Amino acid sequence: MDIRIKDVNLGGGGWDEIASDLLVISLFEGQSAKEAGFGTLDAALGGMIEQVIHAGDFKGEALKTRLLYTHGDAVATRRILLVGLGKQAEFSAALARRAAGVAAQALIDLKLRRLTSVVHGAGNHRLPAATAAQAVVEGTILGLYRFITHKREENSQRATVDADELILLAPTADLVKEMEVGAQVGQILADNANLVRDLVNEPGNYVTPKVLAAQAQALTQEMGIALTVCDEDAMRAMGMESFLSVSRGSAEEAQFIVLEYFPPAAASADTLVLVGKAITFDTGGISIKPNDGMWEMKSDMAGGAAVIGALRSIAQLHLPVRVVGLVCAAENMPGPAAIKPGDVVKAMNGKSVEYISTDAEGRMVLADGLCYSARYHPTAIVDCATLTGSIVMTLSSDLSGIFCNDDALFARLQAASEAAGEPLWRLPLWKPYRERINSDVADMKGSTGTRYAGAIIAALFLQEFVPENTPWAHIDIAGAAWQDDNKPYQPRGASANPMRTLVEFVRSWAE
Repeated sequence: MDIRIKDVNLGGGGWDEIASDLLVISLFEGQSAKEAGFGTLDAALGGMIEQVIHAGDFKGEALKTRLLYTHGDAVATRRILLVGLGKQAEFSAALARRAAGVAAQALIDLKLRRLTSVVHGAGNHRLPAATAAQAVVEGTILGLYRFITHKREENSQRATVDADELILLAPTADLVKEMEVGAQVGQILADNANLVRDLVNEPGNYVTPKVLAAQAQALTQEMGIALTVCDEDAMRAMGMESFLSVSRGSAEEAQFIVLEYFPPAAASADTLVLVGKAITFDTGGISIKPNDGMWEMKSDMAGGAAVIGALRSIAQLHLPVRVVGLVCAAENMPGPAAIKPGDVVKAMNGKSVEYISTDAEGRMVLADGLCYSARYHPTAIVDCATLTGSIVMTLSSDLSGIFCNDDALFARLQAASEAAGEPLWRLPLWKPYRERINSDVADMKGSTGTRYAGAIIAALFLQEFVPENTPWAHIDIAGAAWQDDNKPYQPRGASANPMRTLVEFVRSWAE
């Protein structure tokens, strides 16, 4: 999509210079057109905006819209969409992003291609201009996304999603450069989030561990990212028995994907490690899942896909930080050689694990991923995974659960999640529950076999494999990675959560 910032003297009647398929303007609750800065536009429209407001047909309530059609030559655009921003005191970048997503949905519904929008919050100093521009670009591109790869042309509605132009209107000329910076960041993040969505939405027969490794290479080549793919022989030589136990029942070979972004300018910088679970399809193995909803288990690789998208974004933003992405890719199937409940395996650090449920496989691949991270002597480690049904029961689909052994690291991640609009909720690493995974035959059990405190138990298990004295956070995205309902910039399906949070986290670290 071509994105441009246009400086138009809107207050002086520059509306006749804006030729687009749809013009988006926004008002806070209770605002008049003049108070919102659209007095000259309203005059050019013969008072149409004020008429709609006075009639009570548009009140500025958050994300409510009203479509107006213009007449004559005073306004070049034939359609104007009013978008409500709600109460001024409650406005945020997250709401600006959602407002842009609502406008993108209108563009799709109207089968239009060119969109011009004010930058919500930029002109009244409620948001920094760069932040506001980033939010509007993200909301627009994310809101236009649809996964239609496998639809025939006549069934795809393809023409409705191929929007090719977004023009952002700068309220003043001095904000143009700042908005251009924010728009560029927003485009990088949103484009890569949509690539992550594509990977997660793809069926398991289209994205296997080897295909995911090939996609990682294609997405990161010539970006200053070194990629190494370890096959099962290489993993076996490193002692990754825990990881390899998951793929034993599958005809698809596991892949350990290592992405290293070490920019020359950051030779002495901190090293951050991002670890992602990438089970390309999860049947549950011998402890097989019920059929209802199993098809969604194509999304069990969302954490790994988010790490790939994050590394690509970090490289495109040229962030001066050393970042490693570790993607643990495998398929969990109930084949003849599949691991069984009661079997015991060892991780790279020598700790032995007794299987209780083969459906608790994500933590087994992450265990070796976390052990491997020690070779980088990281300043901090963040893993993300669609790990437990327990977190879905606790937080549903709007929130991801986060467990963290370091308050300062948590504060950074929380701020990053707020900037990205991907909220986190902290849960405790409750030490007394560690005894629940004590085993009679191994150093620990992989799970308890019950649903009680399942997310906490899983986090405590992972903590056993974190390098000693290293700040670490675990983000359980089992609910947030997949959305069942359409939302302003989130159509049903993969969300790419928490890719943008990871990038914002690294951005803030670089700053």
